[in-house]
Order: sequence, then structure tokens, then C-alpha cells
Amino acid sequence: MYNVLSALPVPTAAQFTSPSSLQISFTIRDHVRNAQRTIVKSLSLPDLVATGFVDVPSDAVVSLTSPSKLLRAILRETKTNRFVEVWSGDRLVAHKDVTSQHGQFYSDEFISSTTFSPSETSLLYIAEQNPPTVSPDDPFTKFRYRPSFGEGLAKFRQPAIFVLSWSVSDSQKAPQLYQLSIPTLGRTVQFGQAIFHSSTELYATGFELMPDDRLLGIKYCTNRSLGIWRIRFTYPTTSASGGCVSIQCTAEKLTPSHLSCRSPRLLTSSKGPTLVYLSRNAGGPHGATHALHVLPLATLESLPSQPTVLVPIVDDPAPNSFPGLYPPYSLAKSFLIHHEEWNAPKIVIHSTWGSRNTLLFIDTLTGTVTDVTPIDEYKWNWSLLTTDDRNRIICARSSPSIPYQVLLGTVSVDLSVEWSVVHKPELTEDTEAVLSSLKTDIMAVPNRHPVEVIIIRQPKLFGTQNLPPCILMPHGGPHGTSTSEFSPMVAALVLEGYTLALPNYTGSLGFGQSAVLRLLGKCGSLDTDDCMKALQHIVDLGYAQFGKGKLFIHGGSHGGFLGAHLIGQFPDVFTAVALRNPVVSAGEMTATTDIPDWCYVEFGIPYFASKTSSLHMGADGSAAVDEPYEGTSVAPAIYQKLYNASPIRLVDKVLADVLLLVGKDDLRAPPSQGYGYYHALKALQNSRAKSNGQRVEMLVFDGESHPLEGVECARVCWEASKAWFAEAASREREN
Repeated sequence: MYNVLSALPVPTAAQFTSPSSLQISFTIRDHVRNAQRTIVKSLSLPDLVATGFVDVPSDAVVSLTSPSKLLRAILRETKTNRFVEVWSGDRLVAHKDVTSQHGQFYSDEFISSTTFSPSETSLLYIAEQNPPTVSPDDPFTKFRYRPSFGEGLAKFRQPAIFVLSWSVSDSQKAPQLYQLSIPTLGRTVQFGQAIFHSSTELYATGFELMPDDRLLGIKYCTNRSLGIWRIRFTYPTTSASGGCVSIQCTAEKLTPSHLSCRSPRLLTSSKGPTLVYLSRNAGGPHGATHALHVLPLATLESLPSQPTVLVPIVDDPAPNSFPGLYPPYSLAKSFLIHHEEWNAPKIVIHSTWGSRNTLLFIDTLTGTVTDVTPIDEYKWNWSLLTTDDRNRIICARSSPSIPYQVLLGTVSVDLSVEWSVVHKPELTEDTEAVLSSLKTDIMAVPNRHPVEVIIIRQPKLFGTQNLPPCILMPHGGPHGTSTSEFSPMVAALVLEGYTLALPNYTGSLGFGQSAVLRLLGKCGSLDTDDCMKALQHIVDLGYAQFGKGKLFIHGGSHGGFLGAHLIGQFPDVFTAVALRNPVVSAGEMTATTDIPDWCYVEFGIPYFASKTSSLHMGADGSAAVDEPYEGTSVAPAIYQKLYNASPIRLVDKVLADVLLLVGKDDLRAPPSQGYGYYHALKALQNSRAKSNGQRVEMLVFDGESHPLEGVECARVCWEASKAWFAEAASREREN
């Protein structure tokens, strides 16, 4: 069943290609080719007639429709060449081979941006700078260290903003490529997420290096030293032929250093053009509640310019009330809706609210937040794909028993939404029948506010004293959230006869900022206690039972950290565990991970480098830092504290069968974590005078990083975990 469910299309993006047409992008896992493919589905509006699925050519890295819907830009990349194309219908308006001008295009969700200028005569995109040219004066240039953006972005080190411009009046004139040279005192700041305001003015996110020349990993981490910058430039009066022209810019940082600000967007209201962006406190926990800011651009010329906090951080939400913003890393490219009767547009965003993601409308004048998709019997998990900047939105939704659907929402003046399903996966009758047999409950854990647990089960398996075995599946982060989103792995395990319990322990996002902060310094104790209290609660309700062969754990990253802790702290409770790229020894990880600050902050220890990580501009325009740099060496006392909080301390207590699933290219929880745990368990196993029958196994996946998400890798991980649990349960039944 896993192969069937994991091959279903997953919606990833959408765009209105004209007022009467819509294009939706999906990814699918092709188990035959062992590859992840991208396909698109086009629909005509309003009759919703679909043209079927079409494979996206593998060389098309980015495809973008202009705001007027008249142009389409495509960034193409093969193993040897890169091209930028701009089309008007079937006519190629601009085409340039940029192979020699820069490295790979950026198409990630963290740094990349592709956008048309307001006149739609220029296209902005982000690409990797060419490495420095080797010269006789410096023969070591090609070997000189350049920090990368870490896990998931290891190939990217120095992004640059490029602008391709073309002539509308002279079709014979070749398009010209420009690279923006932004003076920020050497390599102190890298720029991405850039958007046009005018043809010569941009707003972008600046990613600031640490004082030790380190770029801390940004994937899954919203606490980095980021700021919103205004960049201005002037095009040369004389055109160049052929290559790329460097343009000198001026840059001004608009946001304070104590905030981590990202994802600039523009809207137009009664106050004129207004900048919108996300923020949270810089440093501290890797996930947090966010604020949403607006800054009328007209005020930038009058100092001091103060942005308005449109949606503030929520510390302690009342029960069932808005818990604060927990948005995706970047706002949608099209994120507004507007009616003529409204005084200003509304922002559309999806955000975590408890144990699910929901869709929110935010009034850009008052900051009023409206939950458009409150929880119902299906417990849908929602995500925004795009809007038409008028009154239509495209969303994806799913639940633990219903795979991804895509919906078109038409928004009325009173903010009510009329929904039409424009895509749902084609399921066989058998598949639909077995999925419909699943039941999901989201429940609060008594006396552990705000802890919740998601229970997914097959009710038909209950009714006797011999309950189905239960798998406890804590999420990673620790500031992540288990939501009601459809998961092929989870659904397939439930259909194998297991009940799954997904706890959202203290520190999970979606429950207020105070809950996030309460976990700091208590990893390995408060979170494990919450997991055990959640487990006890579902046992009390009759959904699980204690006993050999009845309780298992499956967790990755910090979820693996919790799994290893739980089998050490409670060795007689769990029969077997499957740990995916677990954190096992935080003290050792400080020297090998792309996020060493995690090992400090999450365990209640100040990360010294964070004191100087926030660059700001001094009164004379030069760079300034807050305090002298103190270094990040792990002192013996700090290492001891990290060791005491890590599951490696309890390795000699472990009795459960342990399956380790390790990505060889993981930069976040490096493979040395899994290797060390495996060898420690094996050494103990071999040193015991009498074997207790404990099994210890480790699977290592070449080319896989932290998520273990390759098609073959994900399938093998599921199959191995299923077999691991089944064998453990079978052995206990025989005993």
C-alpha cells in the first residue's frame, strides 16, 4: 500500500496563467524510474475543464507567468548549459545563454526569487556567482574556503542577483544581462528573496555571515540574522554586447538587528506602495511565533522610518483562539485578495494552529485575523498555493485518510469562501475503501497544556482486549509540529494494523510563543515527559496498551533524539524503535553540524557567536557589531551539560530492538551520530554475559541527507521499519 499511496500526486505550486486559465504543479514519486517527477495540470475557468497531466521537462528549473499574464519566463538548466527564456504566447521575446555568466540557478524556497519588473521588460533571478578567477598573483583562489548555506543547500555559497533586460520596440536587439554588485563590506551579507519595486529599486533579504565567517544552515531555521534591504541602481547609458555587465548599487538595511526579517512583498493600499515582511527575534529557538510587518514606502524618505506590526507575536493564546503566526518560510508570490468594496487588500497565508495548518485572511489596515478554514469533522490540513490578486485563491488540503486535493476558492465581500474541488487523486475502489476506514482524533493531554496528540487508527480493529500495537511518532525540530496532513508512510503503517500516536509536546509550533520558550534547556526531560503523558492518556482511553510487542517508536532528527531517550529512560516500555538520522550526542554534534547553535540554545546554553551575529550599519555607514567575538569552543562544562541531556548517556539501559536509518550526506544530524550510537549498542550487546535477544541494525543511504526523501530511500525506510516492528511483535508473541 505504501507504493500506491506515495505515488499519488502532491500539489506544490499553482499560478493563474490568464484570467481564465490555471496551472497546478505536482510532484510524484515514480517507483519504476526511481525518480521524483514534476507534472502540471492545466484547467480552463470557470468551467474547470482539465487538459490532463503533462510532464515538465527536466531542464525547466523555474517557470513564471508575469503579472499581466502576457509573458512567461523559463529558467533552463542541463548538466552543461543554462538558458533564460521569455515567451509571449508562442513567440520567444528574449533568450540568452547564461552558462558562462554564473553558476546554478536558485529554485529553493529559502533564497531564490524570480520576478518581472513592473514594466515587464526585465526579469530578476538569483544564481550562484562564478568562482573567483585564478590569477598568477593568487594561485590558491580555487581552493579557498567559502561557507555554504548548509543542509539541503550545500551546493550554494554565494548567491547573486541577476537582471535580464530586453527591448520591446526593437526585437532585433539582443537582451542584456546585468549582475548587481552590492557593497556590504566584503562577504558580510549574501542577498536573496529579491523583488522589484521599480525598474531600478529592489527589496531583498540579506543573509548575514557570522563573525567567524560561518553561514549557519537556514533550512528549517527561522532564527538567522536576516534583514530587509533596499537596493538601488542605475542602468548603464551605453549597452554592452554579449556578456554580463556589473552594476554598482547602493544598499540600505531597513530592519533592526535584533529581529530576523525575511520574505519581502509589496502591496498597494490607500497609503500607497507598502512593504510587507515576516519577522521574529533573531537567535534563540530555531522555530518561533512570527510577527507580520507593514512599512509604507513613502515613509522611508522621512527618518526615522518605523514599520507597523500588523500581526504581533502571541505569547499565551486563550483556548481555541488565534495562537499567533507560524507561516511557511516565504509568503506566496501572489498573496493578496481584494474587492472594490474593501478599503485595502487582505493578505492570505496558511499557518499552524494547534495540530493542523489552516488558512488565514489578514486585514492590511487593522491586522484582524480571520480563520477561513476552521477545524471540522475531516480535520483538514490546508496550504495556500496562490491567489489571482483579486478574489480567487488556490489551496491544497488533505487529512490523514484523504490524499491531497486542490480547491479553487471564490471570496465574497463578507470573506465567506465558495469552494470548488479542481483536483482530487484517482483512487481505486479498494484504496478508497481502506483509507475511509481510518479515523483521526486530535485531543488535548490532560494537565499538560498545551500538549496535544493526534491518534490515527482503524476502529474495526478495536473491540477486543487485544488492542492493535501502537507506534509513538514524535516530530523533529524540536520546534516542529505534527499536523493532520496526509502522509503515505503514516497511512500505510495504520493500514498494516498499527495505531499511530503523534504527540505535539511542549515546544511545538502552533500553541503560542511561551510554549516554545518553555522547552529551552529542558530537551530530553520536558519533551520526553510530554510524550509519555500523551502515551498514558491514549492507554487510559483504550487506544493502546502497555506490554511486550505493543509499543514502538518511530522518529527522526529530534524525534530520533526523543526515541533514543525514551528507550533509555523507559527500557521496559518499548519493544522496538526505528530512528531516522537521530541526534544522539549533542556535545559531539557541535563540531560537525551545520547548525552548532542548535546544540547550545535548545539546551539552555547561550551561543556565544550569536552575540555578534547581527550586523548593523554604524552612524558613519560602516559595519558595526554589538560585542567582541568570544568564540564557540565547547568548554568541558558545556560538553558535560550536553552529554547529560543526550540519549547517549543512557545507552547502557537500552533493551529495545534498535533500527538506525542514516543518510550519508546529512549535514544537520551528521551520520557520525548514528554511527556512534550503533557501535555503542553493539559493544554493549557483545559485552553482556547473556544475550537478551536484542537486535541492532543500521541502514546507510549514499547520497541522502537529513530528510531521507529519495524515492528508493523513503520506500526502503518504510519497508525496513515495517519489517522491524513486525518481527519484534512476532517474537514477543512467540515468547
